[in-house]
Amino acid sequence: AVKTIMDLAETPNGDILVATWHRGLEVYDYKTNTFTRYLKEFGYKNEYSFPITKLERIPNKTQYFIATKDAGLFTYDYQNNEIVPLKMYDYKGDILSIKNLWRIYYKNNVLWLGFRENGVYKYSDLENQIPFFSLKNVTQYNDFVKKSESEIFLATNNGLILYNVENHNQRLLIEEPVRSFQLKNEVLWVCT
Repeated sequence: AVKTIMDLAETPNGDILVATWHRGLEVYDYKTNTFTRYLKEFGYKNEYSFPITKLERIPNKTQYFIATKDAGLFTYDYQNNEIVPLKMYDYKGDILSIKNLWRIYYKNNVLWLGFRENGVYKYSDLENQIPFFSLKNVTQYNDFVKKSESEIFLATNNGLILYNVENHNQRLLIEEPVRSFQLKNEVLWVCT
């Protein structure tokens, strides 16, 4: 049985992707009313599964990014039912270790990676660079969302922070732990 659901997404063909903490990726096929379990160990079907923390659709493709706590970043192709582990490289050409990946956001060929304890990376497909920032005195990053090209909201155990990635200014908006939030129609909904 699924104990903890971390994220949900609907594919264009109507299937539901269920990111779970204990059972990997579960895909619900509405036509057959069945679940198929994926991402037990790099997509092979056995008993071990990686905690999945977030799903993010890749625009104009048949794929989703899958963020995991311990196993890194994957793509899932919903048309071919295929899961592929991704290797990402830093600016020196070394393979980037992706552990404790908690949130992902992808737009305009830029992938933002939010780590539970190590801050936020910005990975550009075009430039192959990963600018990194981690704020002093922040012990845990819970969520983030892009406000504009230069600003992102960070939900942390230290509060809600508005961070400018260009000039590195930060403003504490809420002074208590923030677990998650959502930005809809310029309204920020906060879960503390």
